[in-house]
Amino acid sequence: MRQVRFGLRERLEMASAWALPSALIVGCTTALLRPAWSLPLSALSVALAVFLVDDRFPEPRRWLFRGAATALSVAAVALAGGGVGAGVAAALASVALSGLLTYDYSGSTLIESGSHLEERRWHITLDLERCRGVYSCLEVCPEAVFEKREDVRKTELAHDERCIRCGACVVQCPMDALYFEDQTRERVEPETIRRFKLNLLGRRSVAAPP
Repeated sequence: MRQVRFGLRERLEMASAWALPSALIVGCTTALLRPAWSLPLSALSVALAVFLVDDRFPEPRRWLFRGAATALSVAAVALAGGGVGAGVAAALASVALSGLLTYDYSGSTLIESGSHLEERRWHITLDLERCRGVYSCLEVCPEAVFEKREDVRKTELAHDERCIRCGACVVQCPMDALYFEDQTRERVEPETIRRFKLNLLGRRSVAAPP
């Protein structure tokens, strides 16, 4: 059983991938209405992304990053010529925007499942007939959900209660032995998942045997 840990660099990479489009949307929209606020609000979006991805860090680094994100927001607003009211809004924005962006945030990192998965009760299913014991799912799973079976060369979905439904195992399995299934037994096949999700090694897919 292997459990993947993500350090500061990996988490910042996830934050950057999530923050860049958000900052572009916020910055371009604000530039049309209040040009002076465009840069500070874009910086705030980036700071918020770092805060959200880092929110599960252990103490005291969590508070250090929260303080840094808030300080960056206030400093950006002050440099743009904002008054006291704008500074207070920037200081409180991390908390307020976290709530507003929770839906978009869910499912965009390895930390949270998407809201749609909760509504339909999607879960990972292992097809033992297809499984050939390649064990790529063990390599990419961040929560050590899988174990090797000793009696036969196959994988076991031993700890499905840990699963965050990131889809990394589905993307990486060369035998298409893993897929999403809901309570009505409706499936989302691996080829569909591969079109929309990267696994946690940064790969879109692997070549399946003919």
